[in-house]
Amino acid sequence: MCDQYRKCVKCGVSAAQDPFITFHRFPKIGNGKPETVLRSRIWAEFSFPNQNSADINFLKKLHSSHKMICSRHFAEFAFSNINKMRINKFAIPIDTEHILQRLQDEAGPTHHVEV
Repeated sequence: MCDQYRKCVKCGVSAAQDPFITFHRFPKIGNGKPETVLRSRIWAEFSFPNQNSADINFLKKLHSSHKMICSRHFAEFAFSNINKMRINKFAIPIDTEHILQRLQDEAGPTHHVEV
């Protein structure tokens, strides 16, 4: 898909509206590591607060359907390079610490992971 047609699922901005923005695909669940699933759930709850982020199929679909969040929703330290083309593997959107804390509390002390 051409970059100018991509849109952020959270705010709806496109590259045609802001040529300096970058887009970042939802995390891939992969082998289901707890930290990967947790990160995916945080992105999902941030973007789609009324959906069930515990549904693994929903999380897989967000990745496979190329849903994206724009760079406006990440802190500077979330990027692995200066031009914001790559995001580090532990990045979560800004102002989602309350989601992280709630999900970790739900999982219990034996499932506490760092994101």
